[in-house]
Formats: sequence, C-alpha cells, structure tokens
Amino acid sequence: MKSPLRRPLISVFGLALVACGGELRESEETSLVGDWDWAAAIGGHLEGFNTTLGRGQQLRFGEREFSIFDGDSVVGRGTFLVQGTDVAARSKERGPLLVLSDSPPLLLDTDWVVHLSGDTLTLMTVVDDDFDHVFVRGRR
Repeated sequence: MKSPLRRPLISVFGLALVACGGELRESEETSLVGDWDWAAAIGGHLEGFNTTLGRGQQLRFGEREFSIFDGDSVVGRGTFLVQGTDVAARSKERGPLLVLSDSPPLLLDTDWVVHLSGDTLTLMTVVDDDFDHVFVRGRR
C-alpha cells in the first residue's frame, strides 16, 4: 500500500531542489554570517600575483552588516546585501553579487561575485586588473 504522505513529500523535495538552484539567495546570506580569516589575494595588475600577507586580517559578517579587522582593531564597517548575479572579471565565473555599502580597507571595492564552498569564501572582483580575495572560516 502506498503512503498517503509520499506525493506531498516528493513535491516538497522537488521544490527545495528548484529553490536551491546554486545561487546564494537572500535567505542564504546567513551562510556568510561569521568570521572569515583572510588567506590570500590573487591577481591584480601583476597577473598571477598571489600573497598570504594578510595574517590577522578578518572579515566578519553579521545579519546584513560587515566589519573588517586588522588584528583586534576595526578598520572598516558597513552593510551588505546579495542581489542578482554578475560575472567575475578574472575567472569569468557567474555567481551571486555581494554588494557592500562601503569600500573597506583590504577589499578596496564594493561589488564582488561570491563563491562559497564549505569553509572557503572567495570574493571575486568584477573589475578588470583587480584582486580576488580568499578567506577561510575563522576557528575562534
């Protein structure tokens, strides 16, 4: 005998798959919440340049607000939202567009294509001749 819940469960599961669609949606902005330790900058006008000199620099996302830390000092803060998609200048990857209210130190820009994979956050520039930034989820 078939379960009376089978069809509704399949429908709900199907809707969940469609809703996820690979994009960071407004409700998923919460997946950015937390502390992200800066790990590397890649690219820029020296194409191929890769550095890990940002030890002690951190990006902290709260609910719709962000802060940039250099050690224990706050060096920038503002609000953010994820709206639509854009194409990263270097990789040509299309992804969710993170828009910061201000161009903070370390990032030096306001619009970023977001790639979030597990504990790694990559902010990819939409501006040619600029840097992409890689962060790892903080363990504090």
